[in-house]
Amino acid sequence: MPPLRKRTEDSGPLAEFCLGKQGLKKTVAERTKNALRAYSWPGNIRELRNVVVGAAALADNEELEPADLPDTLRNSFSAPPA
Repeated sequence: MPPLRKRTEDSGPLAEFCLGKQGLKKTVAERTKNALRAYSWPGNIRELRNVVVGAAALADNEELEPADLPDTLRNSFSAPPA
């Protein structure tokens, strides 16, 4: 299977899968999925899992927003204002 950086379109569904697998009742906003797709994922799926689960643990909302992501991901993606 190719690394995540070669199939970034899978990052959104994989993020939701990781949240569900951890029993976290959070969803991933579409703008957040765009940010995940824009990142190169040098750490592959393990990095994605750690980022998403960590962000969900710290997020106040039921839906993960780009602001919930670490700076490295937010800086790689310039989202239009909400």
